[in-house]
Amino acid sequence: YLQPSIGDFGYNRVFGILQTGEFTSFGTKMFVSASYSKNDKFKGAGSINKQQYNARLYQPIGGNGDFISISGHYNQNRNNNYRQLTLAEATADLADNNRFDRDFDPTCTRVAAFNGTAQSEAAVCTDYIGYNTNPSNTGNVRVNSRFTLTENLTLTVDPSFQYVLATGGAQSFILSETAPLLRGASATGRSLNADADTLDSIRVHTPSVTNTRRYGLLASLRWDITPEHYVRLAYAYDRANHRQTGNYAQLSATGDILTPFGGRDGVPILSADGLPLQQRDRLSIASLNQISGEYRGRFFDEKLTVVLGVRAPFFKRELNQYCYTVASSGNPLCIQQVTLGTAVSTTTNYVIPNTQLTGPFPTLAVYAPFRQTYNYNKVLPSAGFTFRAADNVTIAGNWSQGFSAPRTDNLYRSPLTIVTPETTNNFDLSLRYTSRMFQANLSGFLNKYKNRIQSSFDDQQQIFVDRSIGDVDVKGVEASIDVRPFPWLFFRGHVSYVDARLKGDIRQNATFLLPTTGKFLSEQPEIQYGYYAQFDYGPASLGLQYKHVGK
Repeated sequence: YLQPSIGDFGYNRVFGILQTGEFTSFGTKMFVSASYSKNDKFKGAGSINKQQYNARLYQPIGGNGDFISISGHYNQNRNNNYRQLTLAEATADLADNNRFDRDFDPTCTRVAAFNGTAQSEAAVCTDYIGYNTNPSNTGNVRVNSRFTLTENLTLTVDPSFQYVLATGGAQSFILSETAPLLRGASATGRSLNADADTLDSIRVHTPSVTNTRRYGLLASLRWDITPEHYVRLAYAYDRANHRQTGNYAQLSATGDILTPFGGRDGVPILSADGLPLQQRDRLSIASLNQISGEYRGRFFDEKLTVVLGVRAPFFKRELNQYCYTVASSGNPLCIQQVTLGTAVSTTTNYVIPNTQLTGPFPTLAVYAPFRQTYNYNKVLPSAGFTFRAADNVTIAGNWSQGFSAPRTDNLYRSPLTIVTPETTNNFDLSLRYTSRMFQANLSGFLNKYKNRIQSSFDDQQQIFVDRSIGDVDVKGVEASIDVRPFPWLFFRGHVSYVDARLKGDIRQNATFLLPTTGKFLSEQPEIQYGYYAQFDYGPASLGLQYKHVGK
């Protein structure tokens, strides 16, 4: 099967798939597919390129649903960024034309090199689309299987491997040829534009690259005690190896990137000491081992269903920071090749990557490179029920405990940003009515957070930072109704109200508390409502939809 497509914004795509059907006497089946697409961005200069490949081999075992399958996937993206304005840029853009439409420049003219005079690229190609890229290579291999061990005992085993190579959106940086970062122990520095002098300030490619190798396993053993009762035991394993680097690289003569991932796969920029320049260098290993159990039973002629569960996650975060860390911002300071635990001098002439700041910094507080391991674990029970009170009426309730461990990115900024694990107690109760014409649902919920982790964008650093904002209660009600009075008419309406309040003040520093008690949780709308209506007439249908999201 082959399908080409064309569309607006220069859209071109071709997709093909080959399915074998059963090609062995054992019922083996297989498919392979591939696609390629390219289109211009719907806003501003640049394009989006994507190629993807998928395959699956399926082998049934016996006639009772047992099987083994192996699947593979690979995806390659070569995309230009969409412009994300800083607060200052958005304010200026709005003042210019009362619209937020500032975007990247489609062309770039670099400064010509000339020996003996100083050239600076600080004022040219500042917002060129060619180095504002967001490339990625992703792939995975997945195995799924089911084995009937006895009449009442079933085992499933699902291992997997995932590969990711991606940037957070590459940018550029003006680097002086005599910058301490480039000069190293040399007294003169290095020429970056091949004019044989060291008087210039040159624009270079500065991607932040993450290479992840993730190994996973899900295994489950189900015991059907009777047709109304079963017990399930499960084990989950996940180990993610994150290698995060930021090797600088040269740009082309027209300002474009030479390799998608900068100096990692191309030719890195070396200091006069022969060491690669980079804006970060760390290795993180995040792992999870979790055991869980579940009981499900049906009682009173299957009117009542009860579910009891418990899980015990064991999280481990292994950090290896090969650069220094600036205490005021939490940003890495990759000033030289260092050994873990090496002390840092605050009187040396350093440069902080991606800024115009150069040393010396006699009062700069920095943390030395380090290796650190964090462990988090908790036992999390849950319980729920569903009761069919009448033929058309169902009542359901649930209680569960939740747990969220800090991400490695935020642990690297500790103790600047202290993030403690987040725990929750979640309660919900619902009432549902179902008939041939109507289906209505009314539910209430209460989520009690302890050490709520909230993500917010730091405009000054241009990064997202997670912080513990203390205890938070989120409670609300939701209602929905589906109606089909005629075969040609369907209507659905929904409304929800949420009250989300902080329970205490947030400590900003040793002497100051932010007065946040009783304040509403950010990025949480108080009310939402809407509807969807559909009219069907023969082969044609018309749908009308409306949704309101409160502030």
